[in-house]
Amino acid sequence: AVWPSDPFQPSNPSPTTVRTDRPRLIAPAYKWQALPSLISKDPYLKAWNDTIFGNATTWAAMDPVTYVLDGGNGILDVARQVKERIKAFSYAYRMTNDTKWADSAYRELLNAGSNSWGPSTDKWNTDHFLDTAELSAAFGIGYDWLYDTFNDTQKEYVRETMIQWGLGPGLQVFEDNASFGWWSAATIKGNWVNTYCFTCLTMSLRSRRIAFVTAA
Repeated sequence: AVWPSDPFQPSNPSPTTVRTDRPRLIAPAYKWQALPSLISKDPYLKAWNDTIFGNATTWAAMDPVTYVLDGGNGILDVARQVKERIKAFSYAYRMTNDTKWADSAYRELLNAGSNSWGPSTDKWNTDHFLDTAELSAAFGIGYDWLYDTFNDTQKEYVRETMIQWGLGPGLQVFEDNASFGWWSAATIKGNWVNTYCFTCLTMSLRSRRIAFVTAA
């Protein structure tokens, strides 16, 4: 099983050069298009496909992830559960074009930004910024992978939620020298911050890079 060549070859690549099509994160459209054929030929890919669909089916029958604040890990466990569900539901949608999976993903996104999910002043628990980062990545993946099926109202909700609870606090560290627990301009070193949190925030930003410029 061999992946096809990437058709996106910008003549002047730059950090702000993004694909005109979607998805943009992790697996571009040409890989999604090739994946069904590769799965049929590769037992490893088939096993993963079956696992993801099995998880998606189980989670779709459950209530959305409940907010639980752990004194040591904040809401990291539930944030990761949200991200796992969004990835599974979004994968299932892209493999089937069945909107029931997009509906399940949006239900999770709507829940994780709702007034009843966490405190109104710090919904994504910025004092333990890994939590914020995980949820930012979850929303970025959901926005990007489900962009072609979400309506304008849904897209606006996901964009605004990412900005309010994820990208906004992250940006404040650099523009206003804000501090969120250990997340501050003086401590932006190491695995948690530079490798992990920056990656999650970048996924959130990259998923809607054009939206910042054109509101697309």
